Amino acid sequence: MTTILLVVTLVATTSTEPTQIEVKSPIKAVLLEAFIPGGGSFYLHNYKKGVLIGGIKLALGGASLYYYLEYRSLKSQGLYYLDAESTFYDCFWWFTLVWLFSLTDAYVSANFWRFEEQTHIGIQISYRF
Repeated sequence: MTTILLVVTLVATTSTEPTQIEVKSPIKAVLLEAFIPGGGSFYLHNYKKGVLIGGIKLALGGASLYYYLEYRSLKSQGLYYLDAESTFYDCFWWFTLVWLFSLTDAYVSANFWRFEEQTHIGIQISYRF
């Protein structure tokens, strides 16, 4: 009686071919994202993410500026308008959170650039008699 053992293993291999792999700099991605809305995402060829994050940053930054200027003009007239001040702070803090998230995302995305192409994970099936 012959017993056949079917062994299924998960094998992680790396490419042994000396191919040129494009490397993206995490520092460059973070600097682009810090000064250009969506710049780091565009640098990493994540165009949809760049448009989304850049649009959110521009909208929140514009709203912050608008409510800040409204608050300052009312304050210069001797009026105290609490809604303009609180809305400015709300928009500013949301802008800051999105800005920090985008910096973190650009750094992590640059470190994992072409990760799928560099590491191949597959299933190997072998028979033992």
